[in-house]
Amino acid sequence: MMEEYKKFKVAAVQASPVLPMNMKATIDKACTLIEEAGKNGAQLVVFPETFVPMYPNWSIDLQNPTEWAKNLFHLTKQALEIPARETEILGKATKKAGVYLCLGVNEKVKKYDGMLFNSLVFIGPDGGIIGKHGKLLPSNREKVFWHRGDGADLKTVYETHLGRVGGLICYEHLQPLLKYALYAQGEQVRCACWPGWPHYPPPGRSNKHVIDVATRSYALEGQCFVILSSLYVPKEMEQKDPITLDDLPSSIGRMASQFDDLIRKVDALIEKITK
Repeated sequence: MMEEYKKFKVAAVQASPVLPMNMKATIDKACTLIEEAGKNGAQLVVFPETFVPMYPNWSIDLQNPTEWAKNLFHLTKQALEIPARETEILGKATKKAGVYLCLGVNEKVKKYDGMLFNSLVFIGPDGGIIGKHGKLLPSNREKVFWHRGDGADLKTVYETHLGRVGGLICYEHLQPLLKYALYAQGEQVRCACWPGWPHYPPPGRSNKHVIDVATRSYALEGQCFVILSSLYVPKEMEQKDPITLDDLPSSIGRMASQFDDLIRKVDALIEKITK
């Protein structure tokens, strides 16, 4: 148990990847946002699910089935390995800013062409990779392009000078055993990474109510702080309107622009609880 719990700032980033899909440019953009967050006093920076190179929202649109193979090819081409030169670039950015980073990525595996994982990579203020988490159970259509993660990836609660920090992805927050696995590791700060769902008319679809309930219930059940980061895609880059942070409850925050970092002060006075 930590001897003292101090207040610290976190940055819940809501931003758009560089589109059309561009891994290198998106990494550069992430580094810029990390630097901005650090200058604003953040010590933990959380990005959305598969921010690099993007969440494949196009997979929802079945009106153009011939585009599927082409889009999946580009997604795979723009995915990154862990570790790789790109994670070294991110590490330099976190070291310069003096922050911890949780970043959602499409991860490809060396020697296994076409194998993709929906992953979170955690990098420390020393620039080194702390660990990673692969989404264990991709949801719905996600199963056709992401492989299942490994159970070993549930050991993703890391001891930091901020406290015990962990992370899950999207609908993993609705799976009791996955949540309990992290509760049982004494998680104190949760990085909750979501894609941000487009509104498809008609009849339209919005998961803002699910995200709200999942976030609040996780904080209550786990007796921990939850940092929610949800993807933003500008309208001109999408055929359909995406969900933005303005659509989420005011208790989460609001979106000022696609480059804004939502920096919230976290009171980390955490009582010891019996799991």
